[in-house]
Amino acid sequence: MRTFQGMFEWISRHSDALQVLLNGSMVVIWVAYLQVILVSLRRQRRSEILINLSVGSGLSARCFVSNLSLEPLYLHDILVELTTESGTQEAVITDRSEMTAEQLNSPSEATNQGPIKSGDYVDIGSVSDLLDRALPTVGNIRSGDIRQIRITAVANTSSSPQLVGACRTYRLRSPDGETDLIPTEITATQIRSWWGRRALRGKMHRRLGKA
Repeated sequence: MRTFQGMFEWISRHSDALQVLLNGSMVVIWVAYLQVILVSLRRQRRSEILINLSVGSGLSARCFVSNLSLEPLYLHDILVELTTESGTQEAVITDRSEMTAEQLNSPSEATNQGPIKSGDYVDIGSVSDLLDRALPTVGNIRSGDIRQIRITAVANTSSSPQLVGACRTYRLRSPDGETDLIPTEITATQIRSWWGRRALRGKMHRRLGKA
């Protein structure tokens, strides 16, 4: 009984300090809780775009752009950078110029632009198709001169007016006459930073200026 009475007296004497400590603890808990919510919201709004080659080998491999974001995105453009011993040239290859009107089942098939649901993907063509679209616009480059190809997917999301994207680079190697494509990264590099988004927007503005 005396133990409880002593404890109550101690609490009474230090009630002000205990109140401050309790309030401080509640503030820490709420800050931590809000931090968890903010991290979760940022993750839900963060874009995650994959670029992979599959279903074939060499120049016949198909290129897939996948949306692993938690929300749909709109594929805006496809860019390729072709690197030779003389330098690097860039081309916009969004439209599927390799397909004739007779091969199209609908007008939407003439372009890679369009929405991609969360967890879905789009086949943007074989590597050979990508080169066929790019080479006529980049000057005097032959496919045999290309040492490296960088594929960039540019997209929009509903959560932000800014462009986002992803890119992946492949080295071209022809040891036995057959062309192999060797990725330089384990997965696609995401373009989410302010500088990266600004660079994408600059490329799009330059494209409009050339139109």
